[in-house]
This record gives sequence, structure tokens and C-alpha cells, in this order.
Amino acid sequence: MKFYLNQNRSLRLTALCVLYAAQGVPDGFVRIALKTYLIGQHVPTEAVGNVVAMVSWPWAMKWVWGPFIDRFGYAPMGRRRPWVLAAQLGMALTLATMLLIPELTSELRTLAMMVLLVNIFASLQDVSVDAMAIDLLPAKERGVANGFMYGSNYAGSFFGGAIVGQCILLYGFHTAITAQVSVLLGIAAVPFFFRERPGDLLLPRIGRKNATAVDAAAGMVAPG
Repeated sequence: MKFYLNQNRSLRLTALCVLYAAQGVPDGFVRIALKTYLIGQHVPTEAVGNVVAMVSWPWAMKWVWGPFIDRFGYAPMGRRRPWVLAAQLGMALTLATMLLIPELTSELRTLAMMVLLVNIFASLQDVSVDAMAIDLLPAKERGVANGFMYGSNYAGSFFGGAIVGQCILLYGFHTAITAQVSVLLGIAAVPFFFRERPGDLLLPRIGRKNATAVDAAAGMVAPG
């Protein structure tokens, strides 16, 4: 069985959809779950609006990422994979820092900056995944893949808004954040373990010979 994205259609579509779902998680979380939580804590409407507004700014400016990721990268790990992985980890770690805020309602400016940062990473992930899709998808697959990817994004928004919001109500804010971060880290395993093409390195310091040995141990070497 082939475990490289350019060789395995099902794996390719699944990876792209899962990564698109990840983009929707922080969006749904901020726009629905976090907003509702802050309102429930009697935070003034204007302050809540200022926090939620931080979601949109990075997406309005995401056009700057295209030339950047085309110009810079680490080709031995894949043309787009390093950016996708970095952005995914950035989203998870930024959300995790919310656990360090002792009282959200008294640190709204800090919270707003974290919302801004997590959406900067999300917009970077979006552009990187789109670039990966263009690189890897044959023309005949792009229409179907685009539909599934956008549907997955809405599924991620539902998880971030409804599921995480319900988790806040039942188990508290910290538990809900921990669950959300765990999901995003789990999704990060997709760009970590599944590479774009044969010959791509698993990690920067694992050479091609060692990478082949890692693949063989994991049963991931493509035949031929």
C-alpha cells in the first residue's frame, strides 16, 4: 500500500479534508463557544466584539502568505508539508497558552492577541493546504476535493462551536481547551507522518537513508 500523498488518492483526499477541518475548529470556537462563554461571564458587549473581531483580520490579509511560502521553505521535507505542519502546531500551541491565563475576563487584551495569533496560523495553514492541493490533485479530482474540503471546514467549525461549547458548559473552560488542543495535535499527525512524495524527509535531521529505515520499520515504504 502506498503511503505518499501523490500516490494514494484516498489518503490524499482524507488528508486535505482533515486539514481543512482543523481550520474551522478555532473559528467556530471563537465565534460561538468563546463568545458565549464571555457573555455568560457578563463581559461587556463591546469587549466581546473586540475579541471576536480578531478572527477576521488574518483572513483578510492571507494573500500575503502565497508569495512567502512559495519563496521560503524546506524542500527536503516536501514543498508544502513543512508550512502545513508548522501552522498546525502553531494553532494548537497558541490555543494551549490560553490555559495559562488565570482569569480570562480580566485579561481580555491578552486573549484578543491570542485569538489573533491562532487565526494567523490558521490562515497560513489554509494557504499552505491550498497550495498542497494544487500541487498534488490531478485536475479531474479538484472539483470533488474542493467540495469535500469546504464541507470539512464547516464540520470543524461545528466541532469548535457546538462540541467545544458544550464541553465548556459541562466540564469547564480548561477541559474544553485541552480537548480542542488534543484534536488539533492529533490532526498534526497527518502532515507529520504522511509525506507528499517518495524521498521527502520525515524530519530535517533524518537523512534519506535514515528516513528509509524509519519507513521500513513503520511499513510505509511504497513498492517500486
